[in-house]
Amino acid sequence: MIESWWARCALALMLLCVTNRAGAEARFAIDVRVAGPPLSAEVLKAMRSEAVAIWNRYGVRLLPPPTAECDSEEPIAGWIDVLVERQATHASSDSRIVLGSTRLPRTPADRMAIRIDYDAVQDVVAGLRTERRLALTAHGGIESVDIGRATGRVLAHEIGHLLLHDRDHTDRGLMRSSYRPEDLLMLDRMSFSLSPAELSRLHDRGDEAAAADR
Repeated sequence: MIESWWARCALALMLLCVTNRAGAEARFAIDVRVAGPPLSAEVLKAMRSEAVAIWNRYGVRLLPPPTAECDSEEPIAGWIDVLVERQATHASSDSRIVLGSTRLPRTPADRMAIRIDYDAVQDVVAGLRTERRLALTAHGGIESVDIGRATGRVLAHEIGHLLLHDRDHTDRGLMRSSYRPEDLLMLDRMSFSLSPAELSRLHDRGDEAAAADR
């Protein structure tokens, strides 16, 4: 999806305002588990890297869980548990392909939970014709970095539901209701962005959290 010129300008201006007003980054520990056959290190690395890259531009840092050997001096704003399911079967009342789901926390202290259906993501990406994949990635197959990037974009979308504390979707951007195979596979991630309204909501929720800590 290609955003219009005015939308890109609005996004740039909003990002500048958020950076100037917020000042500090919000840090979240993200713990990823795999249910079913293990995923390769390359897939997991690409998945994390894509989600991190999408949220870094908004001052949100996604970090590995802190350990006793590497305790962070910076406060953690929240803890996100991610379950990547493989070979899972889920009953569905319609024909929609559900790539991921989120459980919104009831209180700020609750751990946040995300489920990703890895096989569903893989099926969507595999639906592209070889020549189309070649045009998007310069190779016709689906490599570990490709499926990792696609899964990372689904993860970033679900994180959006948590950080915005909203189940609603938009027509475009990161929080759109559905993704085409091209959206998940293409190298350019510019279309995985927040709208000005979502950026404002993200900033307001950050202010609320900061006020609660005082």
